[in-house]
Amino acid sequence: MIPISAIVCFRSREPETPVTPKDALGGEFPFASPPATKSITELEKSSETEVVFYIRSSTTGLRGVIVTVAYQVTEGQTEHKCSLTQKLNLDTVEPFLISSELLSCRNQQKMQTAYSDEPFLLLPEVKSLSKHALRIFDTSVELRPPLKKMGKQPSQLKECTMYQESIANECFALKVNLDSSSLDVQDLTLGKYVVKWAREEYLTDDKVR
Repeated sequence: MIPISAIVCFRSREPETPVTPKDALGGEFPFASPPATKSITELEKSSETEVVFYIRSSTTGLRGVIVTVAYQVTEGQTEHKCSLTQKLNLDTVEPFLISSELLSCRNQQKMQTAYSDEPFLLLPEVKSLSKHALRIFDTSVELRPPLKKMGKQPSQLKECTMYQESIANECFALKVNLDSSSLDVQDLTLGKYVVKWAREEYLTDDKVR
């Protein structure tokens, strides 16, 4: 199994990340992200407006967002300064479940051992866990020496759109470089499998966020 690194985030113009309000023991965290602020010049009586913030979560779990509205009400010659605060809880989850297996190039059987300078196949499997349609822009495998790819192998999932519970597979031909490996037997970490993606609903033909 290869360690997996996937871009798991909301694309953000303002990447301030709110912290979880409580830790596993129920205590408050002693740190907080810098606040993101937007101004509204004036709001007429009985009218409404919408303010959009883009946030990013680098880990999964419950995340807390504190929203504060500071406003001023004018009555005649008197000005009243007020504020309203509300805490929101957001549950963040992984967009994909990623697994992999190794196959022999000779008989396409599963294998646990690779031999120097003998090609084998790496088959990553990507399962979408998101309720949103996700567009995959690119995938790649970043190998650690002495492993290397057999020639140029572009992503087979590029521009693929995945829906909840859908599964996609691709295949990379690899080998252990004989010139750089002088050990008889060793456990190797293959590297990282990287997925670049975004929500389909946020995309337009002329712009990719």
